[in-house]
Amino acid sequence: MSIFLNPSVIIFDFDGTLLDSMPFWDGLALSELARHGIEPDEDLLRHLPEMTMREVAEYQALHYPVLGTVDDIFANWEQQAREAFQNDLSYKPGALALLADLKRRGKKVAIATMSERAIVELALQRRDVASMIDTLVTFEDVGVGKHEPAIWLEITRQLGVAPADCVVIEDAYFAACTAKIAGFRVIGVEDAANAPHAAHLQEVADLYVGSLEELIGQL
Repeated sequence: MSIFLNPSVIIFDFDGTLLDSMPFWDGLALSELARHGIEPDEDLLRHLPEMTMREVAEYQALHYPVLGTVDDIFANWEQQAREAFQNDLSYKPGALALLADLKRRGKKVAIATMSERAIVELALQRRDVASMIDTLVTFEDVGVGKHEPAIWLEITRQLGVAPADCVVIEDAYFAACTAKIAGFRVIGVEDAANAPHAAHLQEVADLYVGSLEELIGQL
């Protein structure tokens, strides 16, 4: 763990890393297709983990017009997501304890997420998690997803640090690759939704853990 000794900023992904929400998002994206008796195409399934929900809605409106317009699809998803994030979805094992530990020791903590800010903030209001976060940056703030490093670089800009002074904690292989290339140190964390890419994540990450519990007191 010495390579992570005293990082200036710890940057967490949200979905699948802090919040156990990936099964919800995947189900949300595919449930309407199933209701219409439509099998999702391989291209959608392959790229689903890398897309924002707005991008998924755009894809489905284009390829499956029976589902309605982009706005129709997204509005339906947004209402369900608001309810789930506010009331139902659980934080991952060790997430709250790790955040509390970092806060207690005066560490700077950020979240970089491809989810909508308004939805994430609903989850952060639970258990007073928002008080343990120094900054939240979403794809809405930078205009791109995690195929580009803008979301993490915006955090370094806001907090006045360099990428090398930060640790990015991610469950998604493609995002971990982007962060690593941009000069961030990366911790990969296991999540069942990303199991097909777990071996690749272990290869690219500086450290790979099965649970956030393993990081308590170590960063």
